[in-house]
Amino acid sequence: MAKSLRIVLDVLTSVIIISVLHHFPSVITSNLPSQRGSHHDAHKRPSCKHRIDFVGDTPFPDIVLALNFNYPYYDNLPILIRFFKPLFPNYIVCGPEVAKGGNQIVVIHQPGEYGSYGSQCVVEAIRRKPGYFGYFYVSDDMIINWWNFFRLDKTKIWFPEPYRLGEHRMSPATTDSIWWKRSDCLKRCSQVFLEMESDPTMLELNATKIYLENVGGRRVCSGALSDIVYIPGRLAKSYEIIAQKFYDERVFLEVATPMCMLMVDKRENIVDIKGLYLQTLFGWGPWKWTSYRGWHHFTYDTYFLHPYKLSNKKSSKEFEERIVIPSEKILKDKCLDVLDRGKFWESA
Repeated sequence: MAKSLRIVLDVLTSVIIISVLHHFPSVITSNLPSQRGSHHDAHKRPSCKHRIDFVGDTPFPDIVLALNFNYPYYDNLPILIRFFKPLFPNYIVCGPEVAKGGNQIVVIHQPGEYGSYGSQCVVEAIRRKPGYFGYFYVSDDMIINWWNFFRLDKTKIWFPEPYRLGEHRMSPATTDSIWWKRSDCLKRCSQVFLEMESDPTMLELNATKIYLENVGGRRVCSGALSDIVYIPGRLAKSYEIIAQKFYDERVFLEVATPMCMLMVDKRENIVDIKGLYLQTLFGWGPWKWTSYRGWHHFTYDTYFLHPYKLSNKKSSKEFEERIVIPSEKILKDKCLDVLDRGKFWESA
């Protein structure tokens, strides 16, 4: 009897509640603050068509940046650090001499070697900050669109136009480059290769064997523009040992870097990063690399632009407005829409 009475009371209670909610719908919404809040926030948050997601405050917490100065233009360091540090909180700066004002510079160039062996900065990064997932080398006159690199496979090497390595030619992009004229690339490269074929350490790493497989068995030296490269941590130790060998014999970086890459891994494991070299568009000589020409061709889906000289207040201000400030907004909002709206990307 008591059980039947309880069932009747439960049914009556349900009927009363349904009737109240039907006649007074405000009761529903007034007791759901979380739904009201989320609806309100949705109106406050700006929409984002091109979202970029990464955990935490920085996209590259596990990659060490190796930033190299071929010449001691350290007045440019503050604006470059402002740009790079939020992206790569772990970094080293290399250059030809100690900087004034307390900035820590890893000196890698000897007198008269300006611009010839900057890739040694990668080796220093591996030694000074071991155990990271990868090591990313850039020159001080290199602009990167980091949101494109963020999507790449970090277990592979990144290098511009790796298909050119298949040409196996020991000559520069243009023969009037002063660095190529004075570096005696072929002689030094050949000497290193011969020494490595009898070096127990290099034999253990299979360095020359891997290289010959990559170049079709031909005993040649490779060369390519080498102002930017990423080495995954899995190859870091081998790369460090091999690169040091080339540095000891003072092999020019634009031969040493391609040789080292082709000695540590198969060529199919090199990711193509499509960038913009102003030299290939306008020829050699700083007078041909105007900012106007550079910005006209540099769109936000390009990986990098080189060279961009922060040599005066105007170019530094342009770099801040066109690159640094948009990058800071992207980091804050995790949204690429600022590039679509920005007046500096009209050519995109």
